[in-house]
Amino acid sequence: MNTPVRGLVVGLCLLAFASNAFPQAPAWFDPTRVDDSPVAPIARTQHAGTFNNTELTYDVIAGELLLSGADGEPAATMFSTAYVRTDNGAQSNRPVMFLFNGGPGASSSPLHLGIGPMRRPEQKEGEPAEDALVINPVSPIDATDMVFVDPVGTGFTRLLKDDAGEQFWGIESDADSVLLLIKTWLEKNDRDESPVFILGESYGGTRAAAIAGQAEEVHISGVLLLSPALDFSAGARVVGNNLPYVFLLPSMAATAAYHGVVDPAGRSFLQVFYDAADYAQSDYAAALYQGHDISAEEKQAVASRLSELIGLDESFILQRNLRIGSSEFMDELLADEGMRVGRLDTRVKGLLEEYKDKRPPGNDPSMSSKSGGGRSTGEVLDEYFAESLGVKIDRPYRTLNLDLNQKWDYGQKSGQLKTYFSVVPQLQEAMQRDPDLRVFVGGGVFDIGTPIMAARYATNQVDASPDRFMFGGYEGGHTTFEHEASRIALSDDIRTFIATTIERAGNGAD
Repeated sequence: MNTPVRGLVVGLCLLAFASNAFPQAPAWFDPTRVDDSPVAPIARTQHAGTFNNTELTYDVIAGELLLSGADGEPAATMFSTAYVRTDNGAQSNRPVMFLFNGGPGASSSPLHLGIGPMRRPEQKEGEPAEDALVINPVSPIDATDMVFVDPVGTGFTRLLKDDAGEQFWGIESDADSVLLLIKTWLEKNDRDESPVFILGESYGGTRAAAIAGQAEEVHISGVLLLSPALDFSAGARVVGNNLPYVFLLPSMAATAAYHGVVDPAGRSFLQVFYDAADYAQSDYAAALYQGHDISAEEKQAVASRLSELIGLDESFILQRNLRIGSSEFMDELLADEGMRVGRLDTRVKGLLEEYKDKRPPGNDPSMSSKSGGGRSTGEVLDEYFAESLGVKIDRPYRTLNLDLNQKWDYGQKSGQLKTYFSVVPQLQEAMQRDPDLRVFVGGGVFDIGTPIMAARYATNQVDASPDRFMFGGYEGGHTTFEHEASRIALSDDIRTFIATTIERAGNGAD
């Protein structure tokens, strides 16, 4: 599953969604309201299970961290849930990985129930989601402890002062607050000598790169970027920017093959993706670069080739000047069937008339399909935290805070944000500062929200040796671990990345 993506990479998705439909919090629950109730005591419970064919025991440590505002007074809290293996002797040098999702208003719930030791059972198509959590036998807890982080405004976190959230809801301030939690957790648990890894999904990838760039007081061994948003030009459809169309093409080709619109000719969907990536970064990119200088003959040839790859009519492609965006593709691929494919997982489809012309997340059948009639992820986690982990908190667990997304500062308030924003410079700074730091980039080929080709392109621009990077492409969507085979492959790749990173550092590799 580690075949390199040979080229360019993503269209931007700022939403990392929970594993179920958007939970409806009680009417009284306002994620921006001040809550000055006492900090809940740390909850610690003991558990056991078999992971990666290894029987082991582990503790779960869950609790709040107080954050101070600019005036030095408590302003907000963050929440974390740590899974710490206990059956293998001293913990002081065992790897520990801090995980967070994106949004930026998403809690860690997707990763928590996708990579953590517990997960929801596989949901069968057309059937309600199961409520009870079960062991996730492929969770990499055998190889690393894991701390799932809920940033300010998500999960059980709360504001202690009016307008306190604005102090934390920006790229650098958010990274600073998560970095503080990492530093505090390591100190309080005597883990200063542990190899530290950070894993961010979607906007969490933005967060992870920003943290790495700012982490001068915490030694980070490895950064794992899953379906990440790194360079926002990847999704900016503005005149003169052709990157989104190049990055989308391989995922569109894999999608067309999956739905039988084009013949994969005996190839796996991954191979269809890689073959299309070869064309995207060569002839297709060169054609778009020419603009109106392209000859009529070459333009026709490119349209014909695109039609073969993604299954849309040549005339439609020529109408769009060879540039097919995600919305057009979602609408057109299965239009003859009256269906629209998903954005975060293009394998899923829904009735075209129900989704066309709606903005995300309302235009995504792959999100609506997760509701399934069962309890929301927030409700399941409320029960899990209270009954299994002993967490004594009387407010609901918020899996997704869309209001926070609207309040997020990408630099526009300071005049820094123009058309694009990129955290690739922060990633390069971190890798140049620490020659042992390594980066993993992974994602599903059926994700056209943050196409994996975009992340591959972004990290390819970092001035560092290629052998400091590891790449994983999987036959899944945005939350690739929801696909069983991809979840297994991803967990194995996480283990490999951690082991090889530690080994290289121990051997003094450059």
